[in-house]
Amino acid sequence: MRQFFPLLGLALFFWASGEAFAHFAEPPAEKKAPPSAAETLAPYVDAQTLVVAHVDLNAFEPMKTIDWLTGILGLSPRDRDNIQSQAAPISVVTQGLPKGQSVSVYVVISLSDIGRLPFFLVLPLDDHTPAIPIATEARRELEKAWNRKVASDRVGDALVVGSPETIERLKKAKPVARPEIDAALSAVDEGAVQIALIPSPDMRRLAEALLPEAPKQLGGGPTKTFTQGAVWAALSIDLPPHKVEARLVIQSVDAAAAVALDRRLATAIDAIAALPSVRDGAPNFAEVARRLVPKPDGDQLKIVLDEEEGDVTAGLKLLGPLLRVILNAGGK
Repeated sequence: MRQFFPLLGLALFFWASGEAFAHFAEPPAEKKAPPSAAETLAPYVDAQTLVVAHVDLNAFEPMKTIDWLTGILGLSPRDRDNIQSQAAPISVVTQGLPKGQSVSVYVVISLSDIGRLPFFLVLPLDDHTPAIPIATEARRELEKAWNRKVASDRVGDALVVGSPETIERLKKAKPVARPEIDAALSAVDEGAVQIALIPSPDMRRLAEALLPEAPKQLGGGPTKTFTQGAVWAALSIDLPPHKVEARLVIQSVDAAAAVALDRRLATAIDAIAALPSVRDGAPNFAEVARRLVPKPDGDQLKIVLDEEEGDVTAGLKLLGPLLRVILNAGGK
């Protein structure tokens, strides 16, 4: 028995040493990269998905953004206060977010949801996204703004906020591969907000069949110039407190289609500028619009709008009347 304990101790020593050595010898486990926006959205998109957007709640300050935007648009203090009251729940949520980490909210617009709430939110159930508080605030504000029932429920690895019918549809739906989503969002993967317009091939063919010629108010010509010239379009925006900058990329089927779209856009700008209402209300429309149009670069059209150059301000002022309607819609 006296010899047993020393032998047991020796055995435990060699076992422990072996375990320690093996652990030391093993290469450290690689940190798993977070899923991309396209990977996160994959279970929730189908052939009817038209627009996807990604918002990083930690990449901007809502109240500073509203102050900047209302200042450019020349909104009254009353309008500014109205918009800020609508954004107050966002500020409450963002104030408690973990600093230095991306906190993502995704917005999906699908033609499948026409006739009900026309979009839904996807909130990843990960370690740093407070999905439940965000869903609670979003549900309350959407019900108030749209005057209809809004629900939230887990679908896959995310919390979805949308109409009850949309949530039930997503639970039963079989995802459809949409590789253009990854291409579009990857092309503008910086900024607080990324928005991708992704009409499917069937949607573009339907547009060509229903409207073979573009309206004369847009310069006329074959609709195919637009459907072939814009397979997808992606926009990203940096917001206050950071320097405001916007990036726009349009993907064409090939370089020739990109050049054709560039020419058609120039024709459309001239046609719109010639409309009496535009000529009287925005006499510098054509000059400003030409500064904002992306330029051909291979099989894409690209542009970067820099606030220091005044491009962002010029674009917002050009769209001012439309933006005023959108920003104030929720308060009515």
